Amino acid sequence: MVRWTRVQLTSAILLTCALLGALLLVVLGRGASRPAAHGGDGTSPGLGQAGFDLLTRSGSYPAYDYLLDRAERKLIQQCMAAAGFQYLTGQASPPRLGDEEREVDMAGRREHGYGLFDQYGTSGHPTGELQTTAGPALSAPEQAAYLHALRGGSSDMRSIHLAGGGDIVVSGAGCEATSRQRLYHSLVEWAQIRYVPQRLNLSITPRVQADTALAAAMHQWAGCMAAQGYPYLSPGNATDRLRAEYQRAGPTPAMHRREIDVAVADGRCGLRLHIPSTVLSIRRHYADLLPAATRTELEQLAVLWLASARTARPFVDPA
Repeated sequence: MVRWTRVQLTSAILLTCALLGALLLVVLGRGASRPAAHGGDGTSPGLGQAGFDLLTRSGSYPAYDYLLDRAERKLIQQCMAAAGFQYLTGQASPPRLGDEEREVDMAGRREHGYGLFDQYGTSGHPTGELQTTAGPALSAPEQAAYLHALRGGSSDMRSIHLAGGGDIVVSGAGCEATSRQRLYHSLVEWAQIRYVPQRLNLSITPRVQADTALAAAMHQWAGCMAAQGYPYLSPGNATDRLRAEYQRAGPTPAMHRREIDVAVADGRCGLRLHIPSTVLSIRRHYADLLPAATRTELEQLAVLWLASARTARPFVDPA
Protein backbone atom coordinates (compact mmCIF):
# COMPACT_ATOMS: atom_id res chain seq x y z
CA MET A 1 0.00 0.00 0.00
CA VAL A 2 1.29 3.50 -0.82
CA ARG A 3 2.59 5.31 2.28
CA TRP A 4 1.46 8.92 2.46
CA THR A 5 3.03 11.61 4.59
CA ARG A 6 1.01 12.67 7.64
CA VAL A 7 0.10 15.96 5.94
CA GLN A 8 -1.13 14.15 2.80
CA LEU A 9 -3.10 11.64 4.83
CA THR A 10 -4.73 14.36 6.93
CA SER A 11 -5.78 16.32 3.87
CA ALA A 12 -7.13 13.25 2.06
CA ILE A 13 -9.20 12.19 5.05
CA LEU A 14 -10.53 15.72 5.41
CA LEU A 15 -11.81 15.50 1.84
CA THR A 16 -13.74 12.31 2.59
CA CYS A 17 -14.98 13.50 6.01
CA ALA A 18 -13.57 10.41 7.68
CA LEU A 19 -10.48 11.70 9.41
CA LEU A 20 -9.28 10.77 12.83
CA GLY A 21 -10.13 13.41 15.40
CA ALA A 22 -6.61 13.69 16.70
CA LEU A 23 -5.16 14.38 13.24
CA LEU A 24 -7.69 17.10 12.56
CA LEU A 25 -7.32 18.80 15.91
CA VAL A 26 -3.58 18.74 16.08
CA VAL A 27 -3.37 22.07 14.31
CA LEU A 28 -6.41 23.73 15.79
CA GLY A 29 -5.55 25.25 19.11
CA ARG A 30 -4.16 25.53 22.57
CA GLY A 31 -5.99 25.06 25.87
CA ALA A 32 -5.37 25.30 29.58
CA SER A 33 -3.83 22.50 31.61
CA ARG A 34 -6.24 19.96 33.07
CA PRO A 35 -6.70 18.61 36.60
CA ALA A 36 -5.51 15.17 37.67
CA ALA A 37 -7.15 12.33 35.82
CA HIS A 38 -10.34 10.87 37.26
CA GLY A 39 -13.00 8.77 35.66
CA GLY A 40 -16.49 9.80 34.67
CA ASP A 41 -17.81 9.15 38.16
CA GLY A 42 -15.28 11.57 39.66
CA THR A 43 -13.65 8.96 41.90
CA SER A 44 -12.35 6.06 39.79
CA PRO A 45 -8.93 6.38 38.12
CA GLY A 46 -8.76 7.87 34.66
CA LEU A 47 -7.57 6.03 31.59
CA GLY A 48 -4.10 4.51 31.94
CA GLN A 49 -1.23 5.77 29.79
CA ALA A 50 -1.03 2.75 27.48
CA GLY A 51 -4.78 2.92 26.87
CA PHE A 52 -4.55 6.64 26.14
CA ASP A 53 -1.61 6.15 23.77
CA LEU A 54 -3.59 3.50 21.88
CA LEU A 55 -6.69 5.70 21.85
CA THR A 56 -4.95 8.79 20.45
CA ARG A 57 -2.02 7.16 18.63
CA SER A 58 0.37 9.32 20.61
CA GLY A 59 3.16 8.75 23.13
CA SER A 60 4.43 5.18 22.81
CA TYR A 61 2.07 4.33 19.94
CA PRO A 62 4.31 5.28 16.95
CA ALA A 63 7.20 3.10 18.16
CA TYR A 64 4.97 0.07 18.74
CA ASP A 65 3.10 0.68 15.49
CA TYR A 66 6.41 0.72 13.62
CA LEU A 67 7.44 -2.51 15.31
CA LEU A 68 4.16 -4.27 14.50
CA ASP A 69 4.08 -2.98 10.94
CA ARG A 70 7.64 -4.12 10.19
CA ALA A 71 7.00 -7.53 11.72
CA GLU A 72 3.77 -7.96 9.77
CA ARG A 73 5.49 -7.06 6.52
CA LYS A 74 8.33 -9.48 7.16
CA LEU A 75 5.89 -12.28 7.91
CA ILE A 76 3.94 -11.48 4.75
CA GLN A 77 7.19 -11.48 2.79
CA GLN A 78 8.09 -14.96 4.07
CA CYS A 79 4.59 -16.26 3.36
CA MET A 80 4.52 -14.82 -0.16
CA ALA A 81 7.99 -16.22 -0.90
CA ALA A 82 6.69 -19.66 0.06
CA ALA A 83 3.88 -19.12 -2.47
CA GLY A 84 6.41 -18.18 -5.15
CA PHE A 85 6.00 -14.40 -5.09
CA GLN A 86 8.27 -11.48 -4.29
CA TYR A 87 6.87 -9.09 -1.68
CA LEU A 88 8.75 -5.84 -1.12
CA THR A 89 8.62 -4.60 2.46
CA GLY A 90 9.90 -1.11 1.67
CA GLN A 91 12.24 1.01 3.72
CA ALA A 92 11.08 2.79 6.85
CA SER A 93 12.91 4.43 9.72
CA PRO A 94 11.76 4.07 13.31
CA PRO A 95 9.98 7.16 14.66
CA ARG A 96 12.42 9.56 16.29
CA LEU A 97 10.33 12.70 16.76
CA GLY A 98 8.17 13.67 19.72
CA ASP A 99 4.39 14.01 19.50
CA GLU A 100 4.46 17.69 18.51
CA GLU A 101 7.07 17.42 15.77
CA ARG A 102 5.57 14.22 14.40
CA GLU A 103 2.02 15.56 14.27
CA VAL A 104 3.00 18.88 12.68
CA ASP A 105 5.38 17.11 10.25
CA MET A 106 7.28 20.12 8.95
CA ALA A 107 9.23 18.01 6.44
CA GLY A 108 5.98 16.79 4.90
CA ARG A 109 4.59 20.31 4.79
CA ARG A 110 7.69 21.63 3.03
CA GLU A 111 7.35 18.96 0.34
CA HIS A 112 3.59 18.49 -0.02
CA GLY A 113 1.89 21.38 1.79
CA TYR A 114 -1.50 20.01 2.88
CA GLY A 115 -1.46 17.41 0.10
CA LEU A 116 -3.99 19.34 -2.01
CA PHE A 117 -1.79 19.67 -5.10
CA ASP A 118 -1.38 15.89 -5.27
CA GLN A 119 -5.17 15.57 -5.24
CA TYR A 120 -5.92 18.21 -7.86
CA GLY A 121 -2.90 17.51 -10.04
CA THR A 122 -0.68 14.59 -10.99
CA SER A 123 1.77 13.64 -8.29
CA GLY A 124 3.84 11.28 -10.40
CA HIS A 125 3.99 8.79 -7.55
CA PRO A 126 3.16 5.12 -8.24
CA THR A 127 -0.24 4.03 -7.03
CA GLY A 128 -1.70 0.66 -6.22
CA GLU A 129 -0.43 -2.26 -4.19
CA LEU A 130 1.10 -4.23 -7.04
CA GLN A 131 3.51 -1.40 -7.91
CA THR A 132 4.64 -0.97 -4.31
CA THR A 133 4.96 -4.58 -3.12
CA ALA A 134 5.14 -6.95 -6.09
CA GLY A 135 8.38 -5.74 -7.66
CA PRO A 136 8.68 -6.47 -11.40
CA ALA A 137 5.59 -6.08 -13.54
CA LEU A 138 3.26 -9.07 -13.46
CA SER A 139 0.96 -10.35 -16.18
CA ALA A 140 -2.78 -10.24 -15.55
CA PRO A 141 -2.95 -13.92 -14.47
CA GLU A 142 0.10 -13.40 -12.24
CA GLN A 143 -1.51 -10.34 -10.66
CA ALA A 144 -4.63 -12.35 -9.84
CA ALA A 145 -2.56 -15.15 -8.34
CA TYR A 146 -0.46 -12.64 -6.37
CA LEU A 147 -3.51 -10.97 -4.84
CA HIS A 148 -5.10 -14.34 -4.06
CA ALA A 149 -1.96 -15.42 -2.22
CA LEU A 150 -1.92 -12.11 -0.38
CA ARG A 151 -5.62 -11.84 0.55
CA GLY A 152 -7.44 -14.98 -0.50
CA GLY A 153 -10.60 -14.85 -2.58
CA SER A 154 -14.13 -13.49 -2.27
CA SER A 155 -15.30 -16.65 -0.53
CA ASP A 156 -12.76 -16.02 2.24
CA MET A 157 -14.32 -12.74 3.39
CA ARG A 158 -15.73 -12.68 6.91
CA SER A 159 -17.44 -10.14 9.13
CA ILE A 160 -16.01 -9.20 12.52
CA HIS A 161 -18.18 -7.42 15.08
CA LEU A 162 -16.37 -4.61 16.89
CA ALA A 163 -16.78 -4.00 20.59
CA GLY A 164 -19.20 -1.13 21.13
CA GLY A 165 -20.91 -1.59 17.77
CA GLY A 166 -20.13 -1.84 14.09
CA ASP A 167 -18.64 -4.52 11.87
CA ILE A 168 -15.75 -4.76 9.45
CA VAL A 169 -15.29 -7.23 6.63
CA VAL A 170 -11.85 -8.80 6.19
CA SER A 171 -10.38 -11.82 4.47
CA GLY A 172 -9.73 -14.81 6.67
CA ALA A 173 -7.23 -16.30 4.22
CA GLY A 174 -4.02 -15.28 2.51
CA CYS A 175 -0.66 -14.10 3.78
CA GLU A 176 -2.00 -10.90 5.33
CA ALA A 177 -4.49 -12.79 7.48
CA THR A 178 -1.96 -15.47 8.43
CA SER A 179 0.62 -12.88 9.46
CA ARG A 180 -1.87 -10.93 11.57
CA GLN A 181 -3.01 -14.10 13.31
CA ARG A 182 0.60 -14.87 14.25
CA LEU A 183 1.13 -11.40 15.71
CA TYR A 184 -2.25 -10.73 17.31
CA HIS A 185 -3.33 -14.29 18.13
CA SER A 186 -6.49 -13.90 16.05
CA LEU A 187 -8.04 -11.67 13.41
CA VAL A 188 -10.68 -10.69 15.94
CA GLU A 189 -8.05 -9.29 18.32
CA TRP A 190 -6.28 -7.55 15.43
CA ALA A 191 -9.55 -5.87 14.37
CA GLN A 192 -10.46 -4.79 17.90
CA ILE A 193 -7.02 -3.27 18.49
CA ARG A 194 -6.98 -1.59 15.10
CA TYR A 195 -10.46 -0.10 14.94
CA VAL A 196 -12.12 0.17 18.36
CA PRO A 197 -9.73 2.85 19.75
CA GLN A 198 -10.17 4.84 16.53
CA ARG A 199 -13.96 4.76 16.91
CA LEU A 200 -13.74 5.80 20.57
CA ASN A 201 -11.32 8.60 19.74
CA LEU A 202 -13.76 9.91 17.16
CA SER A 203 -16.56 9.73 19.72
CA ILE A 204 -14.90 12.33 21.96
CA THR A 205 -13.91 14.63 19.10
CA PRO A 206 -17.13 16.74 19.19
CA ARG A 207 -16.50 17.49 22.88
CA VAL A 208 -12.90 18.45 22.14
CA GLN A 209 -14.04 20.71 19.30
CA ALA A 210 -16.59 22.41 21.57
CA ASP A 211 -14.10 23.02 24.40
CA THR A 212 -13.67 26.71 25.21
CA ALA A 213 -9.91 26.23 25.41
CA LEU A 214 -9.94 25.22 21.77
CA ALA A 215 -11.77 28.41 20.78
CA ALA A 216 -9.11 30.46 22.58
CA ALA A 217 -6.39 28.45 20.90
CA MET A 218 -7.81 29.06 17.45
CA HIS A 219 -7.80 32.78 18.21
CA GLN A 220 -4.08 32.54 19.07
CA TRP A 221 -3.41 30.53 15.93
CA ALA A 222 -5.21 33.11 13.77
CA GLY A 223 -3.13 35.90 15.30
CA CYS A 224 0.09 34.01 14.63
CA MET A 225 -0.90 33.39 11.01
CA ALA A 226 -2.02 36.99 10.46
CA ALA A 227 1.40 38.18 11.65
CA GLN A 228 2.91 36.15 8.78
CA GLY A 229 0.51 37.61 6.23
CA TYR A 230 -2.09 34.82 6.16
CA PRO A 231 -5.48 36.08 7.44
CA TYR A 232 -7.14 32.71 8.07
CA LEU A 233 -9.53 32.01 10.93
CA SER A 234 -8.53 28.38 11.38
CA PRO A 235 -6.59 25.61 9.63
CA GLY A 236 -9.87 24.36 8.18
CA ASN A 237 -10.57 27.84 6.82
CA ALA A 238 -7.09 27.87 5.25
CA THR A 239 -7.51 24.55 3.46
CA ASP A 240 -11.06 25.41 2.35
CA ARG A 241 -9.88 28.65 0.77
CA LEU A 242 -6.88 26.98 -0.85
CA ARG A 243 -9.18 24.31 -2.25
CA ALA A 244 -11.39 27.01 -3.74
CA GLU A 245 -8.33 28.64 -5.30
CA TYR A 246 -7.28 25.31 -6.83
CA GLN A 247 -10.74 24.96 -8.35
CA ARG A 248 -10.42 28.40 -9.95
CA ALA A 249 -6.76 28.38 -11.00
CA GLY A 250 -6.03 24.68 -11.34
CA PRO A 251 -2.98 22.81 -9.98
CA THR A 252 -0.36 25.28 -11.17
CA PRO A 253 3.19 25.49 -9.78
CA ALA A 254 2.31 28.87 -8.27
CA MET A 255 -0.66 27.36 -6.44
CA HIS A 256 1.50 24.52 -5.18
CA ARG A 257 4.04 27.01 -3.86
CA ARG A 258 1.32 29.03 -2.15
CA GLU A 259 -0.14 25.92 -0.53
CA ILE A 260 3.28 24.92 0.80
CA ASP A 261 3.90 28.43 2.16
CA VAL A 262 0.59 28.45 4.04
CA ALA A 263 1.09 24.92 5.38
CA VAL A 264 4.60 25.73 6.61
CA ALA A 265 3.40 28.91 8.32
CA ASP A 266 0.59 26.88 9.90
CA GLY A 267 3.11 24.34 11.20
CA ARG A 268 5.38 27.02 12.60
CA CYS A 269 2.49 28.54 14.51
CA GLY A 270 1.52 25.13 15.80
CA LEU A 271 5.01 24.47 17.14
CA ARG A 272 5.45 27.98 18.50
CA LEU A 273 2.20 27.76 20.46
CA HIS A 274 2.69 24.09 21.45
CA ILE A 275 -0.69 23.33 19.94
CA PRO A 276 -0.30 19.54 19.60
CA SER A 277 0.50 19.10 23.29
CA THR A 278 -2.38 21.32 24.29
CA VAL A 279 -4.90 19.52 22.09
CA LEU A 280 -3.67 16.21 23.47
CA SER A 281 -4.26 17.57 26.98
CA ILE A 282 -7.83 18.50 26.07
CA ARG A 283 -8.35 15.07 24.58
CA ARG A 284 -6.93 13.44 27.72
CA HIS A 285 -9.51 15.29 29.80
CA TYR A 286 -12.41 13.88 27.80
CA ALA A 287 -10.86 10.42 27.56
CA ASP A 288 -10.83 10.29 31.36
CA LEU A 289 -14.57 11.08 31.31
CA LEU A 290 -15.41 8.03 29.21
CA PRO A 291 -17.62 5.50 31.06
CA ALA A 292 -15.75 3.13 33.35
CA ALA A 293 -16.70 0.12 31.19
CA THR A 294 -15.29 1.83 28.10
CA ARG A 295 -12.04 2.70 29.85
CA THR A 296 -11.74 -0.90 31.01
CA GLU A 297 -12.27 -2.05 27.43
CA LEU A 298 -9.46 0.23 26.26
CA GLU A 299 -7.15 -0.97 29.02
CA GLN A 300 -7.77 -4.58 27.99
CA LEU A 301 -7.06 -3.76 24.36
CA ALA A 302 -3.85 -2.02 25.43
CA VAL A 303 -2.73 -5.20 27.20
CA LEU A 304 -3.34 -7.21 24.02
CA TRP A 305 -1.60 -4.52 21.94
CA LEU A 306 1.54 -4.58 24.10
CA ALA A 307 1.55 -8.39 24.06
CA SER A 308 1.42 -8.31 20.25
CA ALA A 309 4.36 -5.89 20.21
CA ARG A 310 6.36 -8.34 22.32
CA THR A 311 5.50 -11.09 19.85
CA ALA A 312 6.60 -8.83 16.96
CA ARG A 313 10.01 -7.86 18.33
CA PRO A 314 11.95 -11.03 17.41
CA PHE A 315 10.86 -10.67 13.77
CA VAL A 316 12.27 -7.12 13.61
CA ASP A 317 15.25 -7.45 15.98
CA PRO A 318 16.29 -11.12 15.83
CA ALA A 319 18.66 -12.21 18.60
